[in-house]
Amino acid sequence: MRLIQLELRKICSQKVIYIAFAVFIMLYGFHFFESIGYGRELQALKAAYDQYGGELTEEKAAWADHIWARYQQESEKLEQTEPIDPSLQAQSRVALDIRNVIQRQDINRQQLQWLEEQSQEIESSGGAAEYKQRELLREFEIREVVGSPSFIMNQEGWRSILRYMNEVGYYFAAALTILGLSNLFSGEYASRMDSLIFSSRHGRRKIVYAKIAASAIYCAAVVILFSSIVFMLNGYFYGWAGWNADLVNLYSLYADTGFDGSIGLFYLQQQLYAIAGCITLGLFVMLISSLSRYPIIPAFIGGVVFMLPVVVMFVQIPSEQVTLLVLKLFRYMEFIQLEQLDASLFTNVLGIPVLYSRSILFMMAGFISAAGLLLMFSVRRRQVK
Repeated sequence: MRLIQLELRKICSQKVIYIAFAVFIMLYGFHFFESIGYGRELQALKAAYDQYGGELTEEKAAWADHIWARYQQESEKLEQTEPIDPSLQAQSRVALDIRNVIQRQDINRQQLQWLEEQSQEIESSGGAAEYKQRELLREFEIREVVGSPSFIMNQEGWRSILRYMNEVGYYFAAALTILGLSNLFSGEYASRMDSLIFSSRHGRRKIVYAKIAASAIYCAAVVILFSSIVFMLNGYFYGWAGWNADLVNLYSLYADTGFDGSIGLFYLQQQLYAIAGCITLGLFVMLISSLSRYPIIPAFIGGVVFMLPVVVMFVQIPSEQVTLLVLKLFRYMEFIQLEQLDASLFTNVLGIPVLYSRSILFMMAGFISAAGLLLMFSVRRRQVK
């Protein structure tokens, strides 16, 4: 435990991570306050959702049709010289959400009916089902369990909270991970402290374990700190109502989700996966750091490898096989961004359709294990001068 504390202190003593953290928070703050509405509008919107939100009922559906028709009439008045009443505008937002939820329920019923018909055809055909057929059956089971949206709430806050990691959060977390861990071995090599640290009989193994544990704690702290600020900002202005509603109720983003659980539970899962993704990237950076005495080298290589999928897609390599190989081998961005964490996507594992949210865990475990073993091998082979 003492070694882990010392390694954490080394990581946290670097001024560059605090500068980068402050810059990233300022950038997000500017974007957030630029996009947020006026205080009066937010208050009216919050009051409207508090009064007319919640579980969808026939009375609310009828109210929504009435309010929407009234809002359309007010908007179409050419002689109107004053802006529409903020209360009516807020109520029209709630009414639009209700109408969209009803429409989404109809779409989901049609999709579920189509999947059911396809599955019945598969069952009636007899014989062993092919992989695509098994995948279709699995998707039908998931859609049936997840259901359709039925809860009305202000989606703006939770949408920003959950999309943060997909849109910009993964850049922030990855940058701080690379900056914080690129010096973990290189700094000791440059100062020739490695000859003292690795000279004892069990020093290398214990030191490496301590560095890995410290890096994991650091990565978790990075993700939690960024996410906490985003969570508190959006919650303060938009509220946290609906945290216990099913994720599918955020229909603007997750209408086709394969996640059967609440919004709060999905948010927790997202953060845990992002932490695991940062640890995966951090171990790779530590591996490069163990091979060089110059901290700039692991930082540069780590950044290039993280951004490689974007570079490959931008350059548009003629060979599709090369592109697919790069995307499969260098998935560090995917591990942190988690764009498809909720999706009803499947990975073929020995002919069995495995949901993407589960298969990506096995991928990260494989990357972590490989990097950890290579790191131990690299440090063990290093000659102390």
